[in-house]
Amino acid sequence: MRDICYLLLILISIVPSSIFSQSTNSYNVEVNLNSDSKIVHVKQKMKFRNNSTRLLKELYLEDWSNAYINNKTKLAKRISDEYSRSFSFAKKSQRGSTTIKYILSENILSWERVENESDIIRIILKEPLKTGESIEIDIDYSIKLPDSKFTGYGFDDSNFYLKNWLIVFSNYTNSRWSNQSNLNLDDQSLTPSSYNLNFSFDKDYMIVSNLVKKDTQLKNNIKSVKLNGSKIKNVRINLLLNNNFKVIRNEKIIVETDIFKNSSDLESEIKFNRVVNYINNYFNNSHNLKFLVSNSDYKSSPFYGLNQLPSFISPFSDKFLEEIIFLKSFTQNYINEKLNLNKRENHWIYNGLEIFIINKYINKFYPNVKFLGRLSSLKLIKNYEISNLDFNDIFLNYSEYFQRLNLHQSDSKPSDYLTRINKEITSPYHSGVGLIYIEKIIGSDNFKNLMSSIGQIYSTKDLNNLFLNYSEYDLSWFINHYIEKRESFDLKIKKINNNEIKVFEKNNIKIPYYLGYIKNDSVVYSKILKNYKNIKIPKIDFDYIAINPEIKLPESNRLNNWLYNKSKTNVKPLRLRLIGDLESPKYKSLFLRPEITYNLYDGISPGVNFLNKGIKNRPFSYEAFTQYSSNEQTLIGSLNLRYQINNETENNYSSIFNLIYTTNHYNENLRYQVFSPSILINYRDNTNLRSNIKKSISLSMFNVNKQNNINTENSLDKYSVFNLGYYYSDVGIIKYLKSSINSEFSDYFGKINFVFDYRKLLNSNRQIQARVYLGKFFWNSDKFNNFQYNLGRSGGYLFLNNYLGRSEESGLLSQQFIMAGGGFKSFFENPSTNNFMLTSNINIGIWKWIEGYLDLGLLKNKNEKSRYFYGSGLRLNLLPDFFELYFPVSSSNGLELDDYRYYNKIRFIVSYNLESLGKLFSRRWF
Repeated sequence: MRDICYLLLILISIVPSSIFSQSTNSYNVEVNLNSDSKIVHVKQKMKFRNNSTRLLKELYLEDWSNAYINNKTKLAKRISDEYSRSFSFAKKSQRGSTTIKYILSENILSWERVENESDIIRIILKEPLKTGESIEIDIDYSIKLPDSKFTGYGFDDSNFYLKNWLIVFSNYTNSRWSNQSNLNLDDQSLTPSSYNLNFSFDKDYMIVSNLVKKDTQLKNNIKSVKLNGSKIKNVRINLLLNNNFKVIRNEKIIVETDIFKNSSDLESEIKFNRVVNYINNYFNNSHNLKFLVSNSDYKSSPFYGLNQLPSFISPFSDKFLEEIIFLKSFTQNYINEKLNLNKRENHWIYNGLEIFIINKYINKFYPNVKFLGRLSSLKLIKNYEISNLDFNDIFLNYSEYFQRLNLHQSDSKPSDYLTRINKEITSPYHSGVGLIYIEKIIGSDNFKNLMSSIGQIYSTKDLNNLFLNYSEYDLSWFINHYIEKRESFDLKIKKINNNEIKVFEKNNIKIPYYLGYIKNDSVVYSKILKNYKNIKIPKIDFDYIAINPEIKLPESNRLNNWLYNKSKTNVKPLRLRLIGDLESPKYKSLFLRPEITYNLYDGISPGVNFLNKGIKNRPFSYEAFTQYSSNEQTLIGSLNLRYQINNETENNYSSIFNLIYTTNHYNENLRYQVFSPSILINYRDNTNLRSNIKKSISLSMFNVNKQNNINTENSLDKYSVFNLGYYYSDVGIIKYLKSSINSEFSDYFGKINFVFDYRKLLNSNRQIQARVYLGKFFWNSDKFNNFQYNLGRSGGYLFLNNYLGRSEESGLLSQQFIMAGGGFKSFFENPSTNNFMLTSNINIGIWKWIEGYLDLGLLKNKNEKSRYFYGSGLRLNLLPDFFELYFPVSSSNGLELDDYRYYNKIRFIVSYNLESLGKLFSRRWF
């Protein structure tokens, strides 16, 4: 009897393992790396078992290494779409590829690369693969590794980083093949499989991997290492000349990591165990796992904001940074192994759980760490709202910041449809904050059970049903609205009478929420509510009634979440802040921002900008900019009232109503004033924010009143101009297209203007640009010449362009160039027309940022013959549209270089507007 029981125990321990070995794919691989040629030769025997209920007539393989083969692949397009030219114009030696010698099996009829899919291979079978049947395939292929600067994987000056590199079976679930191409999203979703590798390479290299090293041999200066692993989704291998990775382990988990550089072995082990045990508390890991947790994982997906500061001025200690970097990188790797969903289609749950765990961990072990670290204690900012933010508040505030810019996307969109800002910041943080909110509603124990269930599902439908069918609370709002739609929430509180209040949501979405009563910044009473109804105010002493005072969801306006109770009108106290800050829902905020500007006539003009907008966007904003003109010794400045309506569901994504008043000087002792109401209606494809195509319609009125200049003849000083315009843009790193058509009308003239501007980077990495400007008057009063077309300058009568010396006709400031009007760089006598102008401006790249330019133009006055002009020279395109120099060489004037005062002919573009420069550096994100 005892022997029978012993036999049964053996069988019980063997059966699960054998079942698993039959149900997973397996790979036996011989790998040889030639470090000189950067080529990996692979001989591979791979086994696939049909675990579905369908006959399979064909199989699909993913060969992500071949995505680097040229600049026509989906990977190349993805990289260029994010405003990086690095891959599109890389040398052939920097690109990668896969060369397949053979794919063999008794049951293979043929194989081919899928059309327009450089990294997907279709295998057609002779006989369909039945349920439970397996096929073994032999492949012989060579991988030319890419330069790691493109995606982080490949080779650098001395090392090799391999991930998503082997040819593998595409994932087959829910009766379909994933067939996912490499898009630099680090989201290859594969079936957990067993791997046995024999990897050979130069003896000088050391190997780190997520596979277990079993044996190492050295022969003829070649090192051969045997590695294996089961239930592995992706094989990662680093070959390093200098190995700074540590091996840390406990009973279930082994990691190789290079993150703990400033921590001792004991400190590293303590941090490792604390992180691992905390995560295991949620997932109940039951089998051995090994991970490669590298600093490069964090660099590819960092805490944004925190990663922007150089280490020597970081507000956090090195040891704290090491722990949270390890926390983030390990959590990311761990969740990727524990979940079995298609990551590209369900990225929100992978990223959301990662943010959730990080939030919980920091709350538990570092509850007092602030978003600004030790900078929070500086006296200068100690009382600012941003200095009081906890470290974890980064997730809510980043998510809310981009949501209010109307740049967010639905979390349910596959990650290949997301813009970079949404893929890396907005969607992960938004999903994570939502899960944190769910846990607060349903309780931590119930949420742990929910997380355990997520590890057992394989489809999007089952994932959604976990929330939709949750029995104790209605969580349908979370999937149907928070995850599935891009409509932001807006909870608001309103006082019905002295004894009652009511909470609303702008779209009437039923969200459970906390209602709290605040006294001296502490919650004295709170209650969870599930619907919107009249609520009686309890008879207690409090300062504010607040929606979700301690746990929050991103909202389009959180200022209306708090109701002030200490005044009859409920008007919140006013708070002044210098420069800027996050707005507090407890106050009405007014920000004072010192600024300084310069133009020739006003001189250096210091001033203070009074505005109601903090860091985040708000629908209505105002700016009152009061300055002192040092030259004129008088006040100047501007007033801007702006109301923006964001539409999150339609292609008309925003409508902006502006009311602007500006007064400065346009010449010595001569003031101008412009009053301008305008409407701007913006359009884009709201289903595809990755598209660069944007369209706008504008309607404006400009009322100009300027002091009379007695030295100017035929100049009108008071006039009103109406402008109706249409604008189209499709701006990318390879192709750039902007065009516009607008008409202007006043009592004195009517005209129509057309501008077409096209740029393209050629395969030689040279840029060619062509701009066409066409302008025609419908009518024009002969009495005034304010409104004429000009070859080299804008008319300036609307005072829109930021000239440093707009009335100068000689001297350095007269040489400032703004691409407007005819766009000519050379100066001519009589360069204006009162009737018709047609010009073209062509730039051709010569070497790097040096270009040649050619300007061609035609002017025709009323009742006169046409006049023709040309100009040519060199353009130094140092920072496109922001800092450029133009050197005329030849024009209708003759050889410009012959003039001994040639320095007076050089033109320059300079932008000193920080907001404009910020747009230059954010192109690849939005």
